[in-house]
Amino acid sequence: TALRCVIHTWGWVFRYSKCFRLTDPGIEQAKMAGEWLRERFIPKYGAFEVYLTSGFNRGFETAGHLGLHGALWEPHMQIHERSWGELVGRPHCEKNERFAHVFAHRDEDPLFHQMPGGDSMASACLRAREAIRDMREWHFGKRVIMVTHGEMIWAFRIEIEALAPWQFYDMYFGPKARIPNCYIMHYSRRDPETTVVGKHLEWVREVSPTDSFEPTPWRQVQHRLWSNQELLEAAERTKRIVHR
Repeated sequence: TALRCVIHTWGWVFRYSKCFRLTDPGIEQAKMAGEWLRERFIPKYGAFEVYLTSGFNRGFETAGHLGLHGALWEPHMQIHERSWGELVGRPHCEKNERFAHVFAHRDEDPLFHQMPGGDSMASACLRAREAIRDMREWHFGKRVIMVTHGEMIWAFRIEIEALAPWQFYDMYFGPKARIPNCYIMHYSRRDPETTVVGKHLEWVREVSPTDSFEPTPWRQVQHRLWSNQELLEAAERTKRIVHR
């Protein structure tokens, strides 16, 4: 094709990540997310003023299937999925066998480990930071919807909530490590109790429309700093192997 999405080689089909399409269940999930936005978000907060989407096919499809009336979408280069480099498009059997060591290293350090020929989660955070700066510069005070990907949502969480590496590890290895398809994270500058609007995104709630239309309770984003002792205690989580 013109985009060179598909290459036939060695008996199997390679497709670049940007060209992956939604499955039928994925389309239904996108429609359910759109239903939640139309019924639960827009009537209370108003229509979105800025519409941003990943430039990947599945980002386009998700955005389109949300069915948001009057939406005019802007593809954003900084919010495409984290690249898995040489692993993209390979059959699961090959990834599990040939790249078993890669997954082992990722499980040991999911934040800084870099996929062969691809990105680390930490480098994805740099793109998330740039996207946040763009929104502050061009869309401050507006209601913005962004269609992105699971690992990029993690990157935005790390940046917006200023997560320390050990906080990310605890969350990543916790029961809610995987972000389901069409998961919605709603960040706001408005205090949900007092309605006072702050300068930064200080409140967050989450909803998985494919499971329930009821969002989690609002929680306040803690942009905290760490004392000397807290830093030392964090380092003590790893056993020293060299003492002199």
